[in-house]
Amino acid sequence: MDVIEPPPSRRSLLGLDAVYLFLAGALSGFGPYVALFLAEQIATKLCFFFAPRPPSTIELRSEIAAAKQRHDQIEASEKVLKGRINNIRVKMDKSLAQFEASRA
Repeated sequence: MDVIEPPPSRRSLLGLDAVYLFLAGALSGFGPYVALFLAEQIATKLCFFFAPRPPSTIELRSEIAAAKQRHDQIEASEKVLKGRINNIRVKMDKSLAQFEASRA
């Protein structure tokens, strides 16, 4: 006995299409986009909760001290580099003088 089944309704076909689209998106990397979207939504709410405040005097003093220390480190490394460059220059001058003396 052959049973004649009614064709699927348009609504059920659209539901299956939505499920297939969701699965295809999940398998092809749709997840990171959703995670990014949700993170942005949460971040905007948190930005209103954590209002920025002006830095305190202690924080500014510590930043200034750290900047001075970094400046001193940069100056020290510049002195070392200048010394090394001078050493190379002296060695090159000596080797050039030796080369010129050997040609004469």
